[in-house]
Amino acid sequence: MKQLIVMIATILLGIAIAVVVLGFSDTATQLSSGVGSKITSTFSGQLPAGGGE
Repeated sequence: MKQLIVMIATILLGIAIAVVVLGFSDTATQLSSGVGSKITSTFSGQLPAGGGE
């Protein structure tokens, strides 16, 4: 009986961890797109590495 309770608790813990990881995935996607746009806007007016001549 104790083994059954431990197995059910482990499954529920796994589901809880999966929900947290999937929630963080959405946040990470939003952060990366925001950082990408800021980097693009920061360097959009800069000259290329060769001096631009």
